[in-house]
Amino acid sequence: MQKQVEFTGYASVFNNKDKLGDVILPNAIKNDNNTEPITLLLSHNNKREIGQITKYKVNANGLYVEGYINAQTPNGQEALSLIKQGFRGLSIGYYTEKSIKDKTRGVRYLSSIKIVEISLVKNPANSQAVINNL
Repeated sequence: MQKQVEFTGYASVFNNKDKLGDVILPNAIKNDNNTEPITLLLSHNNKREIGQITKYKVNANGLYVEGYINAQTPNGQEALSLIKQGFRGLSIGYYTEKSIKDKTRGVRYLSSIKIVEISLVKNPANSQAVINNL
C-alpha cells in the first residue's frame, strides 16, 4: 500500500459566487506562498486530519494546491475510500479580514482572507474548487 497519495487541484477559485453567497476576489488570499503549512482535513473537522498541503500558489484562477493524503492512517484511508465514491471537492477554512456586502445582490465580496485549513468535502461551497489529478 502507498504511504501517501498525491493530488493537485484548486482549493479556491476567484470571482465565482459560492453556495453561501461569497465571492473571493483576486489577491484576497494573504497567506505567504509556501511558507506557512496548511493541514488537509476531512470535512473541516480538526480531529480528522488526512494529509498535508505541500505546495500552494495563488495564480490568476485561484488557489492552486498540491498535497497528499496519508494512506497509512484510518482517516486517510477513509478519505481515499470517499474519493473512490465521488468526493473530489476542496474547501477552505479561513478568517475574513476584509469584505464588502452587496445586499441587493446577496453577495459578500472577500478582499482579504487568511486560510487556516483546506478540507476534502463532498459538496464544496465553491463548485469549481476540486481535485483535478490524483
